[in-house]
Amino acid sequence: MRFVSWNIQQGGGSRATRIVEQIAKWNPDIIGLSEFQDSSAGDHIANGLRDLGLGHQVTTVDAVDRGRNFLFLASRIAFETREYNGILARTGRWLHAVFPDIEAMLMHVPNRDMGNKGQFLDSIAEVFAANRSSRAVAFGDTNSGVPGMDDESGFFAPGCVEDHWFRAVANAGWRDVWRDRNPAGREYTWYSTKGNGFRLDQAFASPVALSSVKDVRYDWGHGGREAKLSDHAAIVLDVGDA
Repeated sequence: MRFVSWNIQQGGGSRATRIVEQIAKWNPDIIGLSEFQDSSAGDHIANGLRDLGLGHQVTTVDAVDRGRNFLFLASRIAFETREYNGILARTGRWLHAVFPDIEAMLMHVPNRDMGNKGQFLDSIAEVFAANRSSRAVAFGDTNSGVPGMDDESGFFAPGCVEDHWFRAVANAGWRDVWRDRNPAGREYTWYSTKGNGFRLDQAFASPVALSSVKDVRYDWGHGGREAKLSDHAAIVLDVGDA
């Protein structure tokens, strides 16, 4: 089963057709998009994915506040969603889908300047702890990284909110799959206007799911980062049968 997670940058806009074409090349069974918008581009992407066989779809789009960035998940396999209260529900930045033999959690963590990043991360850590015995994966743009490993500028310092979160995730038994397989590696999924690289996008696996992860990689799509399909690389995660 192939999962893809991708921040498509402000709804995709004029890139919508190319975004769908790239997703077709990855050929996912389940695709999770961050910065999805209720717009003509969003409709184009949703319809394009439906044409690719990814017809089971759900979004966190708020009909009252359509101008914000939301999440979108599409699948070849039918699923149910798990409801949440609190910050995970009201921000539109969390989706929990339950499939027949695996659960998938899609997230887009707020930036520090939004004022609620710590609360959001703490809530995710609580979900991970509560689901450590489930066969589950979680992925998305976390706007977070491991101090000394996941950025070139020192933004993620020891003791920061992101450092605290990664430690809480590990204590819950979940693993950052790419880091687990590349303990000393550096690969960046987003670059600042100053050219500093950050690994802001991660995929996590519960203790039960970790052994069935076959491969994980980052992919900027056809043409690489210079093609500007998005300002983020996608995560491509392949998971075997239970």
